[in-house]
Order: sequence, then C-alpha cells, then structure tokens
Amino acid sequence: MAEENQHYIPKSHMRRFTDDGVLMELDKQKDIVERRGIEPAAAEINIYPHEFERGDMQKYDNDAYRILHAKVDGKRLDLNFTDDEKLKLGHWLLMFVLRTPSHRNFCGDRIANDGYNHDEAIKSLLANQSKYLRNYRQSKPDNYARMVARLGSKHRANQFFVGAMIRSIESGAVDASLTPEYLFQHMLTGDYHAGHLQLLDGLTWRWIHTEHEFVIGDNPLCRTKMDQANMNFNYGMSHPDILIHFPITKHLCLRLDRLEVTTVDIQINEEDTFAFNRMQIHSAFNLAWGPSVTALRPDGTVYE
Repeated sequence: MAEENQHYIPKSHMRRFTDDGVLMELDKQKDIVERRGIEPAAAEINIYPHEFERGDMQKYDNDAYRILHAKVDGKRLDLNFTDDEKLKLGHWLLMFVLRTPSHRNFCGDRIANDGYNHDEAIKSLLANQSKYLRNYRQSKPDNYARMVARLGSKHRANQFFVGAMIRSIESGAVDASLTPEYLFQHMLTGDYHAGHLQLLDGLTWRWIHTEHEFVIGDNPLCRTKMDQANMNFNYGMSHPDILIHFPITKHLCLRLDRLEVTTVDIQINEEDTFAFNRMQIHSAFNLAWGPSVTALRPDGTVYE
C-alpha cells in the first residue's frame, strides 16, 4: 500500500483556526509550541483503510464542508440549520469519536485489558458475518459462485463460509489475535452511527461566540459532564448530564447539551475562552492547534 498522508481533521476545517494562514501547534508531550503547515497538521500516514477514507469519511467531510462553508466561512454568520443539515453535521461530528488518535489509543487499551481470544474472534465474526460475507463475495466472486453452484443456494453457501471461518479460527489456521490497528479500522467501518445519531436528537445546539481565539485538539469532540470536579473528557454520550463541545472556527464553538435553558447564542469573554481552550487541550491525546501561542498557552499553562 502506497504511503498516503491522511487527515483525521480535514484541512478545510483546520484552516478555520489560522491567523493570516499561520497555524501554531502545541505538542503536550514535548511541551513545545511551533508553527505548523496545514498539510502535515492533524494527519498521519495510512491510518485509515483506503475504501473508508474515499467512502464514508469523504462523504461526511464533503457534506460538512458545504454546509459550514455556506454558514460560517463568509463575513456574515448564518446559524439557522435545517433538519437535513443537522443530520449531515451529526454524522460528521460522530466520526470524531472514532477517527482520532485518541480512539486508536483506546483500542490498544481495550485489547490489553480485555485479552481478546478465539471466543472473542468468533463472537465478532458472528456479529458481523454479513460484512465478512460481502467482503468475500467482492474479493473472490468466482470462488463464491462455485460454492453457490456446488451447495445449491446462497443461503447454504453463506452458512458454509461462516462455519469454515469458525473452524479455521478454532484450529489456529486463522490468526485470531487482534491488533489496535485492526480494531481501530474495524470500528471505523462498523455501524456506529445508527445507534448514536438518535442521542444527538435530544441535545440542544448552542453557539459559543468569542472575540478572542478558540483552539482545536486532536480529540476535538470534547465530551464532558456537568460535574467539573470529576472531569472525564470521553464521557458517554447517553448520559443525561453530557456536555459536548466542538470548535467550529477560531471565534465559534458548537455546544450540545440537555440543559433546560432557552439561550442558544452565548458570547463569552477572554477568561471563559481560555477555559474552553484548556478543556480542548486537556482532552487532546497529544496535539492541539490554534492561531497563536497565547491561545494554546492560556495563562502561560505548561503541559506535561
């Protein structure tokens, strides 16, 4: 597979956090801030399957770009969104739960903690057999056609395929061990959205405005809860006290919540802007970007 620079935050979105084309990057592990070009920012080599990047991810990115370009990139904001526009933006936002380095790290922790084995592999095969069958039919159409002809029906061929895979896993002929990269890519191409889009329906969309500067981290869909004393930056979206923040531009942030207040446009001062930035930076796996050093180091904060 040829090396390809793939962006986990689209370049078009990263440009919204520049100042006259200048983008600054904070590396939390190294505790340094330096200038970064748009092309290498928020990108890694070959982190996604090609068919996913050119398929669902590109579709969601293009839909979001068209909507946000019309609504926020001009001189005048238009924050009135149709239901269809919210649905498309919802798909796009949910992808940031899965497409980031933070989620890949989660996959590594899950494998280390859960200890995947043959039983887990078989369970995964049975839960996703339609996907594996589709991949097999597409990659080996002649073999599948011969199997159908020999067994007399597609149903019997499908049963035979799944049974053969189970026997291969049990015998060790197929390596059932999972890697973080495999689990990361498997979850990307799974049916994640269907179970989570309905959670967005119960959330109020609010717009946080600042005359100062927002930043964006490498885990930009920041999911916290009302209890600030016990902060969790990847809080479950089904919880009733969930707070979701996603930076839209350097002067605009989307907030989703279930609070019983009617205000949907909120102007904040410099102190509150710095608080938003600290939250975005702390939720990041390692990197954050913004238009200035001041935005990335609110109050001169040093990150370890």
